Amino acid sequence: MGLCEKFRKERVELSTYKKPHPYFVKTVLSCTRTFLESRSTITIEQNDTIDLKPPYIILSNHVTNWDPFYINCYVNEPICFVASDSLFRKPLLKPLLHYVNAIPKTKFKSDTRTIRGMVNAKKENRVIGLFPEGNRNWDGQTEPIPLAVSKLVKMLTIPVVVAKIKGGHLSHPRWAQSFRKGPISISFEKILDPNQIEDLSTDQVLQVIRQSLDHDERSWRKETEATYSGKKLANYLERYLFICPDCKELGTLRSKKDKLICRVCSSSVTYTKAGTFEKTGRLLIF
Repeated sequence: MGLCEKFRKERVELSTYKKPHPYFVKTVLSCTRTFLESRSTITIEQNDTIDLKPPYIILSNHVTNWDPFYINCYVNEPICFVASDSLFRKPLLKPLLHYVNAIPKTKFKSDTRTIRGMVNAKKENRVIGLFPEGNRNWDGQTEPIPLAVSKLVKMLTIPVVVAKIKGGHLSHPRWAQSFRKGPISISFEKILDPNQIEDLSTDQVLQVIRQSLDHDERSWRKETEATYSGKKLANYLERYLFICPDCKELGTLRSKKDKLICRVCSSSVTYTKAGTFEKTGRLLIF
C-alpha cells in the first residue's frame, strides 16, 4: 500500500467517527427517552458527565438490549458504542449503526479493528461506550471484567466514567420475552482521570473498574423493596433454570404465566413481582 493510499484510508477512518447531525441525535434520543420513561420509573442518582468534556469512555454493566439507550438518553453527547459485529450483518440495523458511529467488535477475540476505531473516536473527541462484560448477564450479578479492559483504558488514557444500571435486569431478564414495569436507577460516576490512569498499574486500574461496576440485583432489590409488574412473569424461565430443585431432574421445568412447574415431580413455584419464588408459604430465592 502506497503512502498516499494509506493516508487516504486513515482520513476515511477518522472521518467516520465525526458526530452525527445533532438534530437527528436529539430527535431519536428524545423519542426514546419518552418511551423508556413511559414504561419505567427512571431515577438518575448521580451524573458526572454533565460538566465533563469529551473524549472520555463510559463503562457500563450489561443487563438488557436497551442499555445503550438507558445510558445515552442521559448523556448530552452522542456515544460511540462498541457493538458486536453480528449486529452489523442485520440489514435494518447496519445503516443505523454506521450512521451513529458504532464500533464493531468480534466477541471473544482480540480485534485490532476495534482498537483502531476507539483510538480514532478519541481523536475526534467522542464519548466511547463499552460493556466490559461482553454479554448481558443472566442473573443480575455483574460478570468478571477481563484484564484487556484495563489495558485498553491505559492505552486510551482518557477519563473513565462508570454507568451502573440498577433494576434493569428485573425489568427485563435476559431469559424473558416480556417487559416488566418498575423502577430503574442509573448512576454515572467518574472513577479515573488521565493522571490517575498513568500513576496506577494495569492491575490496579482493573481493580478500580471491577469495584465500581460490581452490582448484585437481588441485594439491591432487597434494600429498595422494588417490585416489577407485568404479564406472564415466569414465561421462558426454563431458559435459565433447567434443573428441578426438588427432584434434581434435568430439563423437566416448564413455565406457564407466573408459574414454573416440574413435569416429573409436579413441584411448582410462583415467580413474584419481587423476582423471587413462592412455594407452600416459603420464599425461595434462586
